[in-house]
Amino acid sequence: WTVVAGIAAVDAGGHVHVLAAASGCKCVGKLEKCDDVVRDGHAEVVARRAFRRALLDDADAYDIARSGECWLFATAPPCGDAAIYELDDSTIAFSGAKLGDWRREDTQVTGAVRLKPGRSDVPVDRRSGSLSCS
Repeated sequence: WTVVAGIAAVDAGGHVHVLAAASGCKCVGKLEKCDDVVRDGHAEVVARRAFRRALLDDADAYDIARSGECWLFATAPPCGDAAIYELDDSTIAFSGAKLGDWRREDTQVTGAVRLKPGRSDVPVDRRSGSLSCS
């Protein structure tokens, strides 16, 4: 499925201003150095990039963001620690993100550095080196 994410600011009057929105679903594996390729297409990462661009390009967006509270919305938990949580039946939901050395975890704990989720059967030289979103 496709994930949608956005960043909004709530001003002092309680009005919500959407400052960035994006959809996405993939992270590109290792590629030759190429500056014009977005390697991480996860929605929350693309929304963050759009938010940063809005702050740089639009003085009104910058003022709204500085004077209010900013919130991230995503239709699915970001990969990494945010995807490790207790389900209704008391089991733990596993993150798809991999530990830095790509070893399998039988139990997951928060706070570990993780790489983007991906297929474990991808050759080592083609695996993503991007850090997980949370």
